[in-house]
Amino acid sequence: MNSRRKQELARRKKRRRARRRFFFRAILAAAVCAALFFAVRTGWSLLQGRLAYSPERLAEEGYPESLIELLEKNPEARDFVLDYPDYEGLQEIDISGEVVPGEIPLFLQWDERWGYEKYGSDFLAVTGCGPTCLSMVLCGLTGDGKWNPLETARWAEEQGYYVDGSGSSWSLMSEGAQSLGLTVSEVIFDETQIASVTVVEHSETAGICEPAIESIPELIVEGQTLAVDAVTGASVSSKGILMA
Repeated sequence: MNSRRKQELARRKKRRRARRRFFFRAILAAAVCAALFFAVRTGWSLLQGRLAYSPERLAEEGYPESLIELLEKNPEARDFVLDYPDYEGLQEIDISGEVVPGEIPLFLQWDERWGYEKYGSDFLAVTGCGPTCLSMVLCGLTGDGKWNPLETARWAEEQGYYVDGSGSSWSLMSEGAQSLGLTVSEVIFDETQIASVTVVEHSETAGICEPAIESIPELIVEGQTLAVDAVTGASVSSKGILMA
């Protein structure tokens, strides 16, 4: 009798432990499910908030009008515009890993590293097309990572190349580029071919560069290609014209 009683008590204890384990696992599973539900719902709400923007809503939330217009014209700038309230100020800009001599890097004027800074009367993201393009050329041809878009924009504004209400003067890409050591060529295309090539500005050595300046444009138009041979005795000038 005692043995049966002990066995019965053991079975009851075992069943109670099993029930406790079951309830514990059920409660734990419910808690995990609830946490996941709220996390997904919160994430979805944030995502919907970023996707369901409108000019009116952004204006109500205090976004600058010029950034709202930038977003309307350039949907790919969405993240840049929506991140505007989180901007904490200018940080050190390091583009050394993106600059390879002889290769033109791709910079966007609405990059968050510099796009919120001012160029002239507005954000560089809005008015900085010219300096950004010149920055790409400078970094690619010289390999000098100093000339990031913000540094180039500051230099352009100091030199008077910013035109209020219009952005950069076209002379930034000719006189400005030449003053920074680049050779500038003007290439005119018609509907099907290269019509003419003219060296507009350069900083090549007088007495050496003239044969290249005279011959290389003619060879480009004649062959309809940049794959032309350098002029003997003026190889550096020839390369400068071909890379302009």
